[in-house]
Amino acid sequence: MKLSEIVLSNEWDENIKQEFFVRLRRSPLDYHKMKNCVDKSYNIASTGDSYKVSEAIKLLDYAMENYDDNYGMAYSLQINGHILERYSHDFLAAYECCTKWSQIDTNSCVFG
Repeated sequence: MKLSEIVLSNEWDENIKQEFFVRLRRSPLDYHKMKNCVDKSYNIASTGDSYKVSEAIKLLDYAMENYDDNYGMAYSLQINGHILERYSHDFLAAYECCTKWSQIDTNSCVFG
């Protein structure tokens, strides 16, 4: 299965998770890795399943800890805030994400 197919699906279990990370490591740039993590997080959270929402937040945390990309970080915080607000109903954490997101300088981003 291609990485793009994994990212676009809303399926998430241990096998898919393992395959996702194997394919993710092959991505050439941190920007691509961050974007794939964020997109996958949104897709699995959109199911509304509490396990998948929790996994989506963990995946976003992983991306923010491991990839150094300002644009990706801003995108990740934006989606994290959306997931926390819409699916977890954790409005304070969502607000904190939006506050951090607004402080990131994306003007100097280089897209590869």
